[in-house]
Amino acid sequence: MSIVELEFHSGDWHLEQTQFGPVNLLVGNSGVGKTRILRTLQTIKSTANGTAVLPAAYRWNVRIKTTETEFTWIAEMSDIAADKLDDQPDEAHRSSNTLFLEETIYRSSQVLVSRNLTSFEFNGNPLPRLNTSQSAVSLLQNEDAISPLYRSLSRIVASDQDPRVFVTDQDLEFQDLEGLRNAVNEAFLSRALALQRHFPDVFSAVKRDFIDIFTTVQDVKIGSIAEFDPHFPYRDVFSITIGLREQSVDGWIYGQQISSGMLRTIVRLLELKLAPSGSVFLIDEVENSLGLNCLGPLIDHVKENSRHLQFIMTSHHPYIINNIGIDDWRIVTRKGSTVTVRNASEIPALSGQSRQDKFIRLINSPEFEEGVQ
Repeated sequence: MSIVELEFHSGDWHLEQTQFGPVNLLVGNSGVGKTRILRTLQTIKSTANGTAVLPAAYRWNVRIKTTETEFTWIAEMSDIAADKLDDQPDEAHRSSNTLFLEETIYRSSQVLVSRNLTSFEFNGNPLPRLNTSQSAVSLLQNEDAISPLYRSLSRIVASDQDPRVFVTDQDLEFQDLEGLRNAVNEAFLSRALALQRHFPDVFSAVKRDFIDIFTTVQDVKIGSIAEFDPHFPYRDVFSITIGLREQSVDGWIYGQQISSGMLRTIVRLLELKLAPSGSVFLIDEVENSLGLNCLGPLIDHVKENSRHLQFIMTSHHPYIINNIGIDDWRIVTRKGSTVTVRNASEIPALSGQSRQDKFIRLINSPEFEEGVQ
């Protein structure tokens, strides 16, 4: 799955039609809207799976390519309370402050869903009135025609996890690695523990990659706090965390004791191994908490995985920008409430074969300097 195109409106913000490729590095001045683009995609995902809280009016047009076909999802929502509208006949439709005014879903050029406040058609057949506060993708997720879109949107991964500890009584078991990867609704640490227990060769590869970056580390393990700390008082509580062993350090370093940079690195490596093919990774400020020793290897992993994963990232760091190809830059500017995203190939100052530092060329371009107007 990949996000091909997106246009989005809210009351105070408008993202003009934007195209995406396998790797997308959103660059631009602070305040232009880079992070908000990532949050917009998270909003679309949570609306699709029925977990969104949408207190505002939104309108979007998103085009998504799946392994089977291509979908276009057009939706418009209102923040008018449903009980203020005359055509909401029962309590089920009065429970939300947000409702879908219109919704259309295309599979290729075929209209699958056509919906407004007075009618709802699926595959050309009228449906009874359904909850107007839920999207058609959520309501029809089990239908064969819609389920590929639902599954694809569930694979949008916001890589901002800080999973220090997770309490569970679950022990996940899967017949194969693909089954574990597709269990996207399970907790990250539970999936990481299942990877370690049931697919040790894959976990060992993650461990090797991590130790190549942090050469003082001797071991990496997912386990209960009781395994890492003999004095942990709640030994009957299965609290999963990540533990590290370092040279010249007694015992395990775990949970809150792990540095932010180390934690972000091991989480990112595990996320990449646990992601089902077709996942879309949203990474805000790739460089956060990471030293230069981490940035190069992680960018290499992004490039290696871009054959089967899509990346939409933001960064201000010259190392990141210089080491992502110019063809993958998306230059973000904002004029008032309107945000425009342009490919680097459209910026004259960035064209040509100059060997000058790419980051310097970027920050000296008029588009970057003007940034917010």
